[in-house]
Amino acid sequence: MDMQVEVPVPVLPFSAPYEQAVDNFWLNVFQNYFPLHSGYGVERESYTNRQARFTANVLLTRIMGNALQKTIILEAKRFPRDAPAGWEQSYRWERLENQLQNRLTGVRTASGAQHTLYGIAAVGDRVRFYQLRRNSNQMVPFSTDPQNPPSEARILSIHRDQNLIDWWMRIIRSNFGH
Repeated sequence: MDMQVEVPVPVLPFSAPYEQAVDNFWLNVFQNYFPLHSGYGVERESYTNRQARFTANVLLTRIMGNALQKTIILEAKRFPRDAPAGWEQSYRWERLENQLQNRLTGVRTASGAQHTLYGIAAVGDRVRFYQLRRNSNQMVPFSTDPQNPPSEARILSIHRDQNLIDWWMRIIRSNFGH
């Protein structure tokens, strides 16, 4: 007689699967634009600064000879609860931006890296792009025109703004010489 055993599925807190889904989406995006065979590595929950014990949700590392150079950090959050249409305009991005700024400057401090670092703040299906320019510790909105940078990072939708996100990811990749 065969006996079937039902394994209970753990009940996770409300936020757990949602932030993980955002992380996994961007992990796959990074792997698409920055493949291992081109000298990149993608990590989840990786340390940005071991001394401060900070981790990034997703981290892109560039393999440079015998060294690993952290280049893009993603900090992600789940969708806000009961998000009405247009929620992204009233969402408090500052906390996530501060967290991202701390991770980027932590990389700069720990590694002494003076190359441009990039940061992505993602909340659900909305995203903002930033950069920490060479020799600076001030995070600024990502810009394709350094002479006319925006005062605030644009909020993009991974659904409606796919072409712009694709273009920006290609620009960032080209800045690394690929």
